[in-house]
Amino acid sequence: MGKVENDMKTKFLLPLLMFLATGMVAQQMHTLPSGTDIKVKTNTAIPAKPAANAHFGATVSNDVVDSSGAVLIPRGSPARLVAVPTEDKKDTNLDLRNVTVNGQTYALEAAGGNGSSAPGGLGANKRTAKYVGGGAAVGAVLGALLGGGKGAAIGALVGGAGGAGAQVYTGRKKQLPAETSLSFKTAQELQMRPVAKHSGMQKRQPQSQ
Repeated sequence: MGKVENDMKTKFLLPLLMFLATGMVAQQMHTLPSGTDIKVKTNTAIPAKPAANAHFGATVSNDVVDSSGAVLIPRGSPARLVAVPTEDKKDTNLDLRNVTVNGQTYALEAAGGNGSSAPGGLGANKRTAKYVGGGAAVGAVLGALLGGGKGAAIGALVGGAGGAGAQVYTGRKKQLPAETSLSFKTAQELQMRPVAKHSGMQKRQPQSQ
């Protein structure tokens, strides 16, 4: 009789636990509306031609809100930029890949994306256009810092990095200095997906291609 009772409890408890777990994950998921502005400042210098998939730390410099006005990403939250070569291989985009809020890391992914084995659901050969312009192009930002920007669109990528124009040459190598301000605008809805702490995403080292 005891075995039957245990089997019955298991039969009813498992679906309940699965339902509760699904609900908890759903509560943790957040959505950034299309057209959301996310501004960050780089923590370290970034070379003009970073290695593909190289990671760089940054800090969010504005409160990022959802469609109801609730703050999803508070100003000062840590962020991670990932170098993604442009399709023509002539430049590199810095994609805003994930943010950390209250100790929890969230991957920023295109809502309803088809998935990929690459971090963040993006493939090197078939990228999802998450951001207007595809992200911050290193060459375009350098051009703006050096006074060679092509109009307000590129100039808007660079904010209050005082004296940055004088710092872009270090050791005779072009680079974006630390505290360079970059601005991202979402081209579509993005989901903030919780990342398990044991995934090693934050410990991934830059890989040379």
